[in-house]
Amino acid sequence: MNKTSSYGEIMKQLLDNLSDSHQLNCPACSSNDLSSETIDEEFQYGDKDDAVMLLASIRVYHCIACGLSFTIEDSSGLKHEAVCRHLGVLTPTEVRGVRDQYKLSQNEFSDISKIGKASLARWETGVLIQNQANDSLLYLLSFPDNVSRLKERTHLRNVCSTVLKSNVTPFLRKFRTIPADEIARLQPEADRFELFPIPMNN
Repeated sequence: MNKTSSYGEIMKQLLDNLSDSHQLNCPACSSNDLSSETIDEEFQYGDKDDAVMLLASIRVYHCIACGLSFTIEDSSGLKHEAVCRHLGVLTPTEVRGVRDQYKLSQNEFSDISKIGKASLARWETGVLIQNQANDSLLYLLSFPDNVSRLKERTHLRNVCSTVLKSNVTPFLRKFRTIPADEIARLQPEADRFELFPIPMNN
């Protein structure tokens, strides 16, 4: 991607790469002679005074051959995307797209970005929505230069860590472990032990 590309252009390229290119057929008669329309489904987001009405656009397909109408989209996923857009954060598909443009696994992306793998998985699948701070980080990571800087930083940390480990003296225990049979013998003494405070002299 070109350094001068706008954020919108970058996200469009990512989504185009993720788009499904196979021919869609009617599930009833297998015909590919289809028409389609977009239907807006309104739903409420938020509670009480903070509630807003949002729209989720669902594409409905109509088979010319047999008359069946169907959709291949998950309405709950589309509502989740509408909420993300309302909040001004990346949708699950866009979050996945940021990682996929570098062909990195969740583990690899987590190592570079320091975003927890579990959190990343939840954002990508739409289980949770990332907060504004993490969304800003993901936005910055959509630019290859920033990922290159983080990779370089991770490499330098690993090199420094290796050097430091070679100079570390292994930890030696200063206190012996009490065997189980000795614990039984010392327990009565421990039960009788009392600590009395000594008054401080002014």
